[in-house]
Amino acid sequence: MKKFKWIVIVAVLLTLGGGAYWLLKPKKEAIPITTQTISVRRGDILISVSAAGTIGPKREIEVKSKASGAILKMHVRDGDWVTKGQLLVELDKTDEATKVRQAELDLLSAQAKLNQAIVRRDDAIRKYEQNVALREEAYISQDTLLQSASALKLAESDVNIAKAALLNTDEVLKNAQLRYADTEIRAPITGLVLDKLVEEGQLIASGISATSGGTPLLTIGDMSTIISSAEIDEVDIGKVKVGQPASVQVDAYGDRQFDGTLTHIAPKGTDKSNVTVFGIEIGITDRKKDLLKAGMTNTATITVIKEENVLLVPAIAIHRERTPDTKEKQSIDTPTTDTSKSKTTHYVWLKEGDSRKKQPVIIGATDYENTAIISGLKEGDIIESPNSGSQQKRTSGAGGTQNRNNMRAMRSLGGR
Repeated sequence: MKKFKWIVIVAVLLTLGGGAYWLLKPKKEAIPITTQTISVRRGDILISVSAAGTIGPKREIEVKSKASGAILKMHVRDGDWVTKGQLLVELDKTDEATKVRQAELDLLSAQAKLNQAIVRRDDAIRKYEQNVALREEAYISQDTLLQSASALKLAESDVNIAKAALLNTDEVLKNAQLRYADTEIRAPITGLVLDKLVEEGQLIASGISATSGGTPLLTIGDMSTIISSAEIDEVDIGKVKVGQPASVQVDAYGDRQFDGTLTHIAPKGTDKSNVTVFGIEIGITDRKKDLLKAGMTNTATITVIKEENVLLVPAIAIHRERTPDTKEKQSIDTPTTDTSKSKTTHYVWLKEGDSRKKQPVIIGATDYENTAIISGLKEGDIIESPNSGSQQKRTSGAGGTQNRNNMRAMRSLGGR
């Protein structure tokens, strides 16, 4: 009993000591929330999405040769402008000329074999016709007649085989002639030589016969259509669509903007460092697009929303609250508490002399600094808005919660 008594005394002392500490503990001074008056003004709202990109032509062609051999002469270098059909590279013709002569000889041989097969077939036809007549007079046996018929069929087969061989050698000759002609490689399109991948004296492999696909010689870009290839994070992909205005900026020209249009959005995303991104293409339409060079890195900016001369108020001046949806049928005497039957309304504090009132507004696009007002206010109205400095210090209490809710609401709008 004595031990239990001491336990009770200690517990009471601890309780009293803790209570005294909390009563005497210095309280933190509440951070005052200051406000300011703002005049509703007109201005512009611009919402955009940015991405890093690379300048390049819409179409690039890798030039290869159907012929093999050593390069005798390079007629162009990287950076040269070429027109379709222009001579680019000359190869040593020796190997391909030899192949053409061999193919011509093979063709002559195949033609001779066909002629011989035709002669043997014609001879077989005469023998068979003679044997038919002799058999009718019973001068030869039936077996002899059948043997001549078989010989005729074999001779006809030899003719067909010889014809096929002739056609095959003819195709070989044509291909050899094409490869010989391709020892002079010409530009397949009009454009800019982006890369020169070989040098004079270098041996190259044919793009037809080589298992590796042949030796690349040049890369030509069709610079009539220049694009910026970029990637957009999946967070922003829902905001962009084909046809939106865009611009690109490259380091070489400082702050100069090159106008363009979003022309393509990849239908499938790819994973980059655990972030899903979507490829896009921006077609450069600027009249000075010739200043841009393939391979330049750039910052691409896509204009998602642009509204000019609209009523603007600071984004932090917008408040919101949930109210019952009047469209829902409900008893007047029995108000609902179901949030699924309520809607969000926005309001500002409108100053009227020395007083203020809650003014409902319909908001439009926001860039998180300013918000467009569709209705509820007019230009010149005076509203109450938290100071940006005090707003940052409101980290607890109802005010801080309201601020965070406002910002979440604005982000969820993503525009209108």
